[in-house]
Amino acid sequence: MGAALISGNTVVFKPATLTPPCATALIEIFEEAGLPRGVLNLVAGPAEEVGKAIVEDHRIKALSFTGGVSASREVYAKASQGLKRVALELESKNPLIVMDDANIELAVPGTLFGAFGTAGQRCTATSRLILHKRIYYEILLKLL
Repeated sequence: MGAALISGNTVVFKPATLTPPCATALIEIFEEAGLPRGVLNLVAGPAEEVGKAIVEDHRIKALSFTGGVSASREVYAKASQGLKRVALELESKNPLIVMDDANIELAVPGTLFGAFGTAGQRCTATSRLILHKRIYYEILLKLL
């Protein structure tokens, strides 16, 4: 949502069916911060109805979807029929890559926060750590 909003787009946000209270709180935070009403819009409901309507609506020009491979295939196939731009996050394992020129004093807490900062309860929580061989043991020892 951030990239779309920063670029001046209006956003229709359809959260997972089990998370509308969290999504509602997020919308309220944006509005309290001064985002005008109607720029970020929340719709809730089952994917079979609400999600389908979003994918098929001709006014929506781009979609970002996070979910399983089979659902993503369906979203992509339907959205591509309308020549929509589609970005999919398909059950990835969210790697964090730390190169040898990284600031180790920032990389270690950043790694820990990425993996555990929200108790792992977000789709982007770090679940793999890829380290350059020159700093591998230094980082590993600090994480132990």
